[in-house]
Amino acid sequence: KSFKAKHGHCNVPKKAGKLSDWVETQRTQYRLLQEGKPSNSTYDERIQKLESIGFQWSVRGSNEEVWESMFEELKSFKAEHRHCNVPARAGKLGNW
Repeated sequence: KSFKAKHGHCNVPKKAGKLSDWVETQRTQYRLLQEGKPSNSTYDERIQKLESIGFQWSVRGSNEEVWESMFEELKSFKAEHRHCNVPARAGKLGNW
């Protein structure tokens, strides 16, 4: 929840350490559940909790979803830096 409050989305980057590991585990367990395979940790209540905060089970979204996500990141950047001049070295946002 705190990541979403700070960044405006739930797409945790892989470099985020333990949180990104946990997110990847949730997505893997969800995928296994959707495929009818044994899943040991993602239950209906957990799925509902994650979806209630806008968690995306797949980070590969449509172009519109990607655009909206990047726009939210830009809004977060502007709130923190008071401008939208994102340096190119700022990863995806800088390239966007």
